Order: sequence, then C-alpha cells, then structure tokens
Amino acid sequence: MTRIVCNASPIIALSSIGSFHILGKLFDEVMVPMAVRDEILHDTSAVGAEQLKSAL
Repeated sequence: MTRIVCNASPIIALSSIGSFHILGKLFDEVMVPMAVRDEILHDTSAVGAEQLKSAL
C-alpha cells in the first residue's frame, strides 16, 4: 500500500490542469493534513477547493 502526505502545492497544481484525479491513481492513500485542508478550503472559489472538498 502506497501512502503519502500531500501539501497544498500538488493539489492546486494538478487541479489547475484538470488532473487532480492522478493522485488517487498513483497512491492508495493520500493524507491531507488539517492545515492544508484549511488553507485550500479557506476560499471556496480557489483552485483545488472544489476537487478537495469532493475527495474528502
């Protein structure tokens, strides 16, 4: 089982090019720390916010 801890940069970058789903294909478990979740979801119109909310 492949697990990673993901910071905001890959979530935002992959979301901006429409490839957020790649994280789920590459890794069995993607852990997002609460601080990263809060950073991205702070502005619901920010790049990656909708994708992360759906994934959680």
